[in-house]
Amino acid sequence: MAAEGAFSAYEQVIGETWKPFDRPVEYLLGRMAQRARHLQIVLQPMLDGRNERIQLGPPDW
Repeated sequence: MAAEGAFSAYEQVIGETWKPFDRPVEYLLGRMAQRARHLQIVLQPMLDGRNERIQLGPPDW
């Protein structure tokens, strides 16, 4: 199979066996907190009962 050949070639070139990349949990939790803060800021006028137009665009992070 092609995948087995790729793993074998990786091991020969790099000198280590291939292992999948694991993103640290702290990074994911930080991103979730960042998105939650953004939503709270954007939606706060609606939650306060103010009738303002809410701009839902991409966050600036």
